[in-house]
Amino acid sequence: GKKPMDSGDRNYRDENHKPELICALRPLWALKGFRDVEDIIGMMEPLGVNAEVPVAEILRNQPGVEGLKGFFTAIMDMERDRRRNLLEEIVAKIEDSGLSSPEYEWISRLSKEYPGDMGILSPLFLNLFHLTTTEAMYIHPGELHSYLEGAGLELMANSDNVIRGGLTSKHIDLPELANILDFTPCIPDILTPEWIDGPEKSYSVTAEEFMLSVISLNSRHSIYESRESRSAEIMICTEGDALVTDIGNGEILEFKKGMSIFIPASVERYLIRGEAIIYKASVPL
Repeated sequence: GKKPMDSGDRNYRDENHKPELICALRPLWALKGFRDVEDIIGMMEPLGVNAEVPVAEILRNQPGVEGLKGFFTAIMDMERDRRRNLLEEIVAKIEDSGLSSPEYEWISRLSKEYPGDMGILSPLFLNLFHLTTTEAMYIHPGELHSYLEGAGLELMANSDNVIRGGLTSKHIDLPELANILDFTPCIPDILTPEWIDGPEKSYSVTAEEFMLSVISLNSRHSIYESRESRSAEIMICTEGDALVTDIGNGEILEFKKGMSIFIPASVERYLIRGEAIIYKASVPL
């Protein structure tokens, strides 16, 4: 029979795709998308593992998408004992030789959190990046990614579909992951909010399902007035405090740091007054 919708080893729970946006509320480290082939080779060669994992041969013979797919599948599907020995050798090489870069440092850290997990090596073949507060990144469906450290606002389309490859205790399905991943090398774009009007700035994304903006209320712009045409909105206050007023019925809501609110589309117009930083998730119209 069919697997229950809430089964822990079920990959797909709906027919929707799942673009995402992550916005750093505190400095955030993450992995996203595959590195360029030459970059991967350059990261792995100092570790002296080509005899065990002929990465240079695999990628140099097929330096495109198919080569990356073959390399990823081979390295992630390695036999357990061989995998454990390889990971121990790599971690020891990093710690004994003094190899210094954020990528190598993360491999060492991840080895302590997820011993024996091949995802430990992901900083070698995925782009590692560091977001500062208010910086964001858009993740297309099919892009392999992982959030390593920090705090952020995550916004995504209405889907519960998740296919995992490592760095987790949850269900992993490597064959299906390799089947749906986009192996095209990329350089992630780091997004900063762009001014719209008054105290509001937004993050430019291609998703049809969502958008994120930040409202900064201060002595210069102490009032935000909603647009005439708007959808349902979810807001979170990350700094300060404000008052939200429903213009239609005069109802006033106190909005403080740490609070989140939902404003339905049936509220025609509202005002926000105060000194605060408020993130607003909505649906583009």
